[in-house]
Amino acid sequence: RAASISFPQGIVGGEPIFVPRGEAEDDGYISLFLWDSATQSTSFVLYDAQSFSEKPVVELPVPWRVPLGFHGWWLSEEGLKQQLAA
Repeated sequence: RAASISFPQGIVGGEPIFVPRGEAEDDGYISLFLWDSATQSTSFVLYDAQSFSEKPVVELPVPWRVPLGFHGWWLSEEGLKQQLAA
C-alpha cells in the first residue's frame, strides 16, 4: 500500500525516518523535521505510520533552524560511544 502526507502551503518536510513501535511492519512512526517558510521556524513531528493521518501525533518546536537536507541517524548510546572512540 502506498500513502502520502501533504503539508500546508509554505511547509517543507525533511528526510522521513521510520521509528518502529511494535512488531508489525508498519507499526511505528514517521519522524521528520518541518520547515515553515512563513515563520522561518523548524519543528520536529511524528506521524502515525499505520494511518498516515496528515495530523501529526506530536509536533515539537525546535529552537534553532535545522537545514533542509539534514540527515537523521538513529544510534544507541553505546553505538555513539563506539563511534566517538574510533
